[in-house]
Amino acid sequence: MTTEHDGMRAWAMTLAHRAVKDIKRDGFRQLRSYVDMGALLARSPGQKLFFSTAQRLLEKADSAYCPLVQQLLEEVGENQLCTLAVNLGLEALAAGVVELRRQNAPVWLECVRLDGPSQAAEYHQAVLRARKTGTRLFCADCAGAAAAQALLRHVSFDCRESLFFLRIFPDALTPELVRALRAAENAVPLLTVPEGAGPDSCARAAQWLRSEKLFYGMFYRLPDGAKLDTEAVRGLAQWTRLCILWAGGERAGEKALQKAVSAQRKAPDAPVFLMDWQSDSRALEKYISAGASVHWSDSGETLRR
Repeated sequence: MTTEHDGMRAWAMTLAHRAVKDIKRDGFRQLRSYVDMGALLARSPGQKLFFSTAQRLLEKADSAYCPLVQQLLEEVGENQLCTLAVNLGLEALAAGVVELRRQNAPVWLECVRLDGPSQAAEYHQAVLRARKTGTRLFCADCAGAAAAQALLRHVSFDCRESLFFLRIFPDALTPELVRALRAAENAVPLLTVPEGAGPDSCARAAQWLRSEKLFYGMFYRLPDGAKLDTEAVRGLAQWTRLCILWAGGERAGEKALQKAVSAQRKAPDAPVFLMDWQSDSRALEKYISAGASVHWSDSGETLRR
Protein backbone atom coordinates (compact mmCIF):
# COMPACT_ATOMS: atom_id res chain seq x y z
CA MET A 1 0.00 0.00 0.00
CA THR A 2 1.15 3.55 -0.69
CA THR A 3 1.75 6.16 1.99
CA GLU A 4 -1.32 8.03 0.75
CA HIS A 5 -3.46 4.91 1.07
CA ASP A 6 -2.03 4.19 4.54
CA GLY A 7 -3.13 7.66 5.60
CA MET A 8 -6.60 7.14 4.13
CA ARG A 9 -6.95 3.81 5.94
CA ALA A 10 -5.88 5.37 9.25
CA TRP A 11 -8.44 8.17 8.75
CA ALA A 12 -11.17 5.64 7.88
CA MET A 13 -10.37 3.57 10.97
CA THR A 14 -10.53 6.66 13.20
CA LEU A 15 -13.88 7.60 11.66
CA ALA A 16 -15.21 4.06 12.15
CA HIS A 17 -14.33 4.08 15.86
CA ARG A 18 -15.91 7.51 16.26
CA ALA A 19 -19.06 6.33 14.47
CA VAL A 20 -19.39 3.29 16.76
CA LYS A 21 -19.17 5.50 19.86
CA ASP A 22 -21.56 8.11 18.44
CA ILE A 23 -24.20 5.56 17.41
CA LYS A 24 -23.96 3.77 20.75
CA ARG A 25 -24.56 7.12 22.46
CA ASP A 26 -27.21 8.66 20.23
CA GLY A 27 -28.69 5.79 18.22
CA PHE A 28 -30.84 6.48 15.18
CA ARG A 29 -29.98 10.16 14.68
CA GLN A 30 -26.25 9.48 14.51
CA LEU A 31 -26.73 6.46 12.25
CA ARG A 32 -28.68 8.61 9.79
CA SER A 33 -26.00 11.30 9.93
CA TYR A 34 -23.23 8.87 8.98
CA VAL A 35 -25.31 7.37 6.16
CA ASP A 36 -26.04 10.88 4.84
CA MET A 37 -22.32 11.68 4.95
CA GLY A 38 -21.56 8.47 3.04
CA ALA A 39 -24.10 9.44 0.39
CA LEU A 40 -22.47 12.85 0.05
CA LEU A 41 -18.98 11.35 -0.40
CA ALA A 42 -20.06 8.46 -2.67
CA ARG A 43 -18.43 8.50 -6.10
CA SER A 44 -19.14 5.33 -8.05
CA PRO A 45 -22.64 4.24 -9.15
CA GLY A 46 -22.43 1.27 -6.80
CA GLN A 47 -21.56 3.43 -3.79
CA LYS A 48 -24.31 5.89 -4.63
CA LEU A 49 -26.84 3.08 -4.94
CA PHE A 50 -25.78 1.58 -1.59
CA PHE A 51 -26.10 4.83 0.35
CA SER A 52 -29.31 5.95 -1.35
CA THR A 53 -30.83 2.57 -0.48
CA ALA A 54 -29.63 2.91 3.12
CA GLN A 55 -31.17 6.40 3.31
CA ARG A 56 -34.49 5.06 2.07
CA LEU A 57 -34.48 2.17 4.56
CA LEU A 58 -33.73 4.57 7.42
CA GLU A 59 -36.37 7.17 6.55
CA LYS A 60 -38.45 6.20 9.56
CA ALA A 61 -37.24 6.30 13.15
CA ASP A 62 -38.83 2.88 13.77
CA SER A 63 -36.86 1.23 10.97
CA ALA A 64 -36.04 -2.40 11.80
CA TYR A 65 -32.43 -1.74 10.77
CA CYS A 66 -31.82 0.42 13.83
CA PRO A 67 -32.17 -2.46 16.32
CA LEU A 68 -30.05 -4.59 13.97
CA VAL A 69 -27.21 -2.05 14.09
CA GLN A 70 -27.60 -1.54 17.84
CA GLN A 71 -27.43 -5.27 18.50
CA LEU A 72 -24.31 -5.58 16.34
CA LEU A 73 -22.67 -2.81 18.35
CA GLU A 74 -23.53 -4.61 21.59
CA GLU A 75 -22.57 -8.12 20.43
CA VAL A 76 -19.34 -7.52 18.46
CA GLY A 77 -16.04 -6.13 19.72
CA GLU A 78 -15.36 -2.58 18.52
CA ASN A 79 -11.93 -3.30 17.03
CA GLN A 80 -13.18 -6.19 14.90
CA LEU A 81 -16.32 -4.33 13.83
CA CYS A 82 -14.26 -1.35 12.67
CA THR A 83 -11.67 -3.54 10.91
CA LEU A 84 -14.39 -5.40 9.00
CA ALA A 85 -16.16 -2.15 8.07
CA VAL A 86 -12.97 -0.54 6.73
CA ASN A 87 -11.85 -3.70 4.91
CA LEU A 88 -15.23 -4.03 3.22
CA GLY A 89 -15.94 -0.36 2.58
CA LEU A 90 -12.59 1.26 1.85
CA GLU A 91 -10.47 -1.69 0.76
CA ALA A 92 -12.86 -4.01 -1.11
CA LEU A 93 -15.60 -1.75 -2.46
CA ALA A 94 -13.61 1.46 -2.98
CA ALA A 95 -9.84 1.11 -3.51
CA GLY A 96 -10.11 -2.54 -4.55
CA VAL A 97 -12.80 -1.85 -7.14
CA VAL A 98 -10.76 1.00 -8.64
CA GLU A 99 -7.81 -1.37 -9.08
CA LEU A 100 -9.98 -4.18 -10.45
CA ARG A 101 -11.34 -1.84 -13.11
CA ARG A 102 -7.94 -0.32 -13.89
CA GLN A 103 -6.45 -3.75 -14.56
CA ASN A 104 -9.64 -5.19 -16.04
CA ALA A 105 -9.17 -8.02 -13.54
CA PRO A 106 -11.37 -11.13 -13.87
CA VAL A 107 -11.92 -11.93 -10.16
CA TRP A 108 -13.65 -9.99 -7.38
CA LEU A 109 -14.15 -12.93 -4.97
CA GLU A 110 -11.52 -15.67 -4.71
CA CYS A 111 -12.88 -18.95 -3.31
CA VAL A 112 -11.37 -22.29 -2.39
CA ARG A 113 -12.21 -25.53 -0.64
CA LEU A 114 -9.62 -26.41 2.00
CA ASP A 115 -9.67 -30.11 2.84
CA GLY A 116 -6.71 -29.80 5.21
CA PRO A 117 -3.95 -27.55 6.56
CA SER A 118 -1.52 -28.40 3.73
CA GLN A 119 -3.66 -26.52 1.21
CA ALA A 120 -3.64 -23.29 3.22
CA ALA A 121 -0.13 -22.30 2.06
CA GLU A 122 -1.15 -22.71 -1.60
CA TYR A 123 -4.29 -20.65 -1.10
CA HIS A 124 -2.21 -18.00 0.65
CA GLN A 125 -0.16 -17.61 -2.51
CA ALA A 126 -3.37 -17.35 -4.57
CA VAL A 127 -4.56 -14.64 -2.17
CA LEU A 128 -1.32 -12.68 -2.58
CA ARG A 129 -1.58 -12.88 -6.38
CA ALA A 130 -5.23 -11.80 -6.35
CA ARG A 131 -4.51 -8.84 -4.08
CA LYS A 132 -2.18 -7.37 -6.70
CA THR A 133 -5.13 -7.04 -9.07
CA GLY A 134 -7.44 -5.44 -6.48
CA THR A 135 -9.26 -8.47 -5.05
CA ARG A 136 -9.91 -7.98 -1.34
CA LEU A 137 -12.72 -10.51 -0.69
CA PHE A 138 -11.95 -14.17 -0.11
CA CYS A 139 -13.96 -17.22 0.93
CA ALA A 140 -12.60 -20.55 2.14
CA ASP A 141 -14.83 -23.59 2.50
CA CYS A 142 -12.99 -25.28 5.39
CA ALA A 143 -13.32 -29.03 6.00
CA GLY A 144 -12.43 -28.58 9.66
CA ALA A 145 -10.86 -26.42 12.34
CA ALA A 146 -7.29 -27.38 11.38
CA ALA A 147 -7.72 -26.06 7.82
CA ALA A 148 -9.26 -22.79 9.07
CA GLN A 149 -6.52 -22.26 11.67
CA ALA A 150 -3.79 -22.90 9.10
CA LEU A 151 -5.27 -20.30 6.77
CA LEU A 152 -5.58 -17.73 9.55
CA ARG A 153 -1.91 -18.22 10.45
CA HIS A 154 -0.98 -17.32 6.87
CA VAL A 155 -3.26 -14.34 6.28
CA SER A 156 -3.77 -12.70 9.69
CA PHE A 157 -0.79 -10.39 9.38
CA ASP A 158 0.26 -9.86 5.76
CA CYS A 159 -3.35 -9.62 4.47
CA ARG A 160 -4.79 -7.35 7.15
CA GLU A 161 -6.58 -5.16 4.62
CA SER A 162 -8.50 -8.10 3.11
CA LEU A 163 -11.73 -9.71 4.30
CA PHE A 164 -12.00 -13.49 4.69
CA PHE A 165 -15.14 -15.58 5.04
CA LEU A 166 -14.56 -19.05 6.49
CA ARG A 167 -17.32 -21.60 5.98
CA ILE A 168 -17.24 -24.15 8.78
CA PHE A 169 -19.69 -26.62 10.28
CA PRO A 170 -20.74 -25.74 13.84
CA ASP A 171 -19.15 -28.84 15.36
CA ALA A 172 -15.77 -27.80 13.91
CA LEU A 173 -15.48 -24.86 16.29
CA THR A 174 -12.67 -25.39 18.81
CA PRO A 175 -11.05 -23.20 21.49
CA GLU A 176 -7.93 -22.93 19.31
CA LEU A 177 -9.94 -21.75 16.30
CA VAL A 178 -11.86 -19.22 18.40
CA ARG A 179 -8.56 -17.79 19.68
CA ALA A 180 -7.26 -17.56 16.09
CA LEU A 181 -10.43 -15.76 14.98
CA ARG A 182 -10.14 -13.33 17.89
CA ALA A 183 -6.55 -12.52 16.94
CA ALA A 184 -7.24 -12.13 13.21
CA GLU A 185 -10.12 -9.58 13.32
CA ASN A 186 -10.39 -9.67 9.49
CA ALA A 187 -12.06 -13.09 9.27
CA VAL A 188 -15.78 -13.91 9.50
CA PRO A 189 -16.80 -17.49 10.28
CA LEU A 190 -19.93 -18.61 8.43
CA LEU A 191 -21.60 -21.40 10.41
CA THR A 192 -22.86 -23.85 7.80
CA VAL A 193 -26.18 -25.50 8.62
CA PRO A 194 -25.69 -29.26 8.02
CA GLU A 195 -27.86 -30.81 5.32
CA GLY A 196 -31.17 -31.98 6.74
CA ALA A 197 -30.80 -29.82 9.86
CA GLY A 198 -32.17 -26.41 10.76
CA PRO A 199 -30.61 -23.19 12.07
CA ASP A 200 -30.96 -24.46 15.67
CA SER A 201 -28.11 -26.88 14.89
CA CYS A 202 -25.79 -23.85 15.05
CA ALA A 203 -27.09 -22.65 18.43
CA ARG A 204 -24.16 -23.74 20.62
CA ALA A 205 -21.51 -22.46 18.19
CA ALA A 206 -23.40 -19.19 17.72
CA GLN A 207 -23.67 -18.60 21.47
CA TRP A 208 -19.96 -19.34 21.86
CA LEU A 209 -18.92 -16.85 19.15
CA ARG A 210 -21.31 -14.23 20.50
CA SER A 211 -19.91 -14.66 24.02
CA GLU A 212 -16.44 -13.97 22.56
CA LYS A 213 -17.76 -10.73 20.94
CA LEU A 214 -16.93 -12.07 17.46
CA PHE A 215 -18.84 -11.22 14.30
CA TYR A 216 -20.07 -14.29 12.47
CA GLY A 217 -22.74 -15.33 9.99
CA MET A 218 -24.69 -18.37 8.91
CA PHE A 219 -24.75 -20.20 5.58
CA TYR A 220 -28.00 -22.05 5.02
CA ARG A 221 -29.34 -24.04 2.08
CA LEU A 222 -33.10 -23.80 2.33
CA PRO A 223 -34.75 -27.24 2.11
CA ASP A 224 -36.75 -27.83 -1.06
CA GLY A 225 -40.19 -26.29 -0.69
CA ALA A 226 -39.31 -24.32 2.45
CA LYS A 227 -40.67 -20.78 2.71
CA LEU A 228 -38.81 -17.79 4.05
CA ASP A 229 -41.74 -16.51 6.09
CA THR A 230 -41.85 -14.40 9.26
CA GLU A 231 -41.43 -17.42 11.53
CA ALA A 232 -38.38 -18.64 9.60
CA VAL A 233 -36.73 -15.21 9.66
CA ARG A 234 -37.29 -14.81 13.39
CA GLY A 235 -35.80 -18.26 13.88
CA LEU A 236 -32.65 -17.19 12.03
CA ALA A 237 -32.44 -13.97 14.05
CA GLN A 238 -32.11 -15.96 17.28
CA TRP A 239 -28.68 -17.17 16.20
CA THR A 240 -27.18 -14.67 13.76
CA ARG A 241 -27.26 -11.09 12.42
CA LEU A 242 -26.16 -12.20 8.93
CA CYS A 243 -27.47 -15.17 6.98
CA ILE A 244 -26.40 -16.13 3.46
CA LEU A 245 -29.04 -18.32 1.87
CA TRP A 246 -29.01 -20.43 -1.24
CA ALA A 247 -31.67 -22.49 -2.93
CA GLY A 248 -29.69 -25.18 -4.70
CA GLY A 249 -29.80 -25.60 -8.46
CA GLU A 250 -33.48 -25.26 -9.36
CA ARG A 251 -34.26 -22.00 -11.15
CA ALA A 252 -37.77 -21.79 -9.67
CA GLY A 253 -36.34 -22.11 -6.17
CA GLU A 254 -33.75 -19.41 -6.90
CA LYS A 255 -36.41 -16.97 -8.08
CA ALA A 256 -38.65 -17.63 -5.07
CA LEU A 257 -35.73 -17.09 -2.69
CA GLN A 258 -34.66 -13.91 -4.46
CA LYS A 259 -38.19 -12.50 -4.12
CA ALA A 260 -38.46 -13.46 -0.44
CA VAL A 261 -35.04 -12.02 0.47
CA SER A 262 -35.81 -8.78 -1.36
CA ALA A 263 -39.09 -8.40 0.55
CA GLN A 264 -37.39 -9.07 3.88
CA ARG A 265 -34.66 -6.52 3.21
CA LYS A 266 -37.25 -3.83 2.48
CA ALA A 267 -39.28 -4.58 5.61
CA PRO A 268 -37.44 -7.05 7.87
CA ASP A 269 -39.43 -9.07 10.39
CA ALA A 270 -36.43 -9.46 12.70
CA PRO A 271 -32.91 -8.03 13.28
CA VAL A 272 -31.04 -10.19 10.76
CA PHE A 273 -29.60 -9.19 7.37
CA LEU A 274 -30.32 -11.74 4.65
CA MET A 275 -28.35 -12.36 1.47
CA ASP A 276 -29.15 -14.61 -1.46
CA TRP A 277 -25.94 -16.24 -2.69
CA GLN A 278 -26.99 -16.66 -6.32
CA SER A 279 -28.73 -13.39 -7.14
CA ASP A 280 -26.68 -11.12 -4.86
CA SER A 281 -23.35 -12.35 -6.22
CA ARG A 282 -24.58 -11.71 -9.77
CA ALA A 283 -25.80 -8.23 -8.81
CA LEU A 284 -22.49 -7.38 -7.14
CA GLU A 285 -20.57 -8.36 -10.26
CA LYS A 286 -22.38 -5.64 -12.22
CA TYR A 287 -21.38 -2.90 -9.79
CA ILE A 288 -17.87 -4.05 -8.97
CA SER A 289 -16.36 -4.53 -12.42
CA ALA A 290 -17.72 -5.59 -15.78
CA GLY A 291 -16.48 -9.09 -16.52
CA ALA A 292 -15.25 -9.80 -12.97
CA SER A 293 -16.70 -12.88 -11.30
CA VAL A 294 -16.28 -15.40 -8.50
CA HIS A 295 -13.24 -17.62 -9.04
CA TRP A 296 -12.46 -21.02 -7.56
CA SER A 297 -8.83 -21.87 -6.88
CA ASP A 298 -9.68 -25.56 -7.19
CA SER A 299 -12.50 -27.64 -8.68
CA GLY A 300 -14.71 -27.34 -5.60
CA GLU A 301 -18.39 -26.80 -6.23
CA THR A 302 -19.66 -26.57 -2.66
CA LEU A 303 -20.93 -22.99 -2.70
CA ARG A 304 -22.39 -23.31 -6.17
CA ARG A 305 -24.30 -26.56 -5.71
